[in-house]
Amino acid sequence: MRVIRALSLAALGLTLIGLALTQAPQNAWRAATSRAFFVPPESSMFSFRVTEENPGSGEWWLRGEDDQAFFALHASQPVYLVLPRSDAARCPGFSPADQHSWCAPRLRPLP
Repeated sequence: MRVIRALSLAALGLTLIGLALTQAPQNAWRAATSRAFFVPPESSMFSFRVTEENPGSGEWWLRGEDDQAFFALHASQPVYLVLPRSDAARCPGFSPADQHSWCAPRLRPLP
């Protein structure tokens, strides 16, 4: 019985450590406490990382990324931009912080 309990605790501990090493805890907190926060469907709760937040009292991201793509909210339309990293490599003068340097990003409606 003690061996089963020890193995269960070890498995739980490893799971918690694994989760802590991803973006999931931060994204889950933001999603639970903010009505405007979302993780783009092209990404995941585990890999989406906010790189720039709204500087005001809103709790949404302006830019984010994961291992596959860059994301940015459009400044004047209710859409967000998606630029695969493979496409970014072909953009002359590309800067993740400047969406005007993004070559032909995909526009997606806000959820």
